[in-house]
Order: sequence, then C-alpha cells, then structure tokens
Amino acid sequence: MISRVGLGVILLAVLLVLVSTGCSGVSTYQKSIYSDDTKISNSADSYYFGDRIGGIQDNKLSLTFGSFYGKQTIWTLQAEQKSTINLDLEISVEQGQFKVCSVNPDKQVSVISEGADNRNVSFDLPEGKSFIVIVGNNANGRINMIINTEENVKISS
Repeated sequence: MISRVGLGVILLAVLLVLVSTGCSGVSTYQKSIYSDDTKISNSADSYYFGDRIGGIQDNKLSLTFGSFYGKQTIWTLQAEQKSTINLDLEISVEQGQFKVCSVNPDKQVSVISEGADNRNVSFDLPEGKSFIVIVGNNANGRINMIINTEENVKISS
C-alpha cells in the first residue's frame, strides 16, 4: 500500500512530466507534414503557431503568424458539380516555408501557392468535398486570402 506522502510524490512527478513534455511546443509529426502529401491530405489538422494574430471570417482569411508548423484547414468546400474557385492571395514569408494547397475528394494535393505571392488564382474544383489548407515549416509571415466560388459550392470554415 502506498502512503499519502508516496502518492503525493508520484502525482507530483507525473504532473512535472506532463508539464515539461506533454504540452510543450511543436511536435515531430508537425515538423514532418510540409513535404508529405499523405499527411497534408489527412482529414485531421495538426499545427502549431508560436504566434498568431487574426483568423477566418466567412470567405476571408487574415493571419499574421510566427513559428507555424503543420497543416490547418481553412475552408471545406462542398461542390454539387464541377466548379471554378477564385482565390485572391497576398502572402509574405519572412522565414521558413509556407504554402497554400487544395485537397480534392480523392485526397490528391495540389499546391496553389508556395512562398511569397500576390495574385489571383483560379482553378477547377471537382464534385464532392474538397479543402483549402495552409501548411508551414517554421514559417513566419502574413497571409490575406479571399475565396470566391460559384453558387453550387458551400463553404465552411
């Protein structure tokens, strides 16, 4: 039988281990996502931001970020039929790697933009559920992105 003092010591040790390892910073998995399309196409997000200001509002993303690792889904797109998507991009990257990708219903990943970019991009969206994601590898920068779709596409964030 463990005494109260012994139990207290064990609980304190477990708490210290959790605080020092379980909740600290970026994971090895998040560091490995950038160059792995299988991980990018995974339906679950896994990301870490050292700093993050801004967010998603309807069809607009405005974000300033630091130490961004991993993948975050920005929009889920449900298309009733093949459609066209337009993205207005303003991206600056001061450090690291950053890209915007689309993931189609077959989990195929297409890079829409990588690194700094300032342009309008149009691309075809197949019928079904697709995603617009951002992916980073120790990225510091800023992104402003606006998505415009045809009426037969439902957007959710």
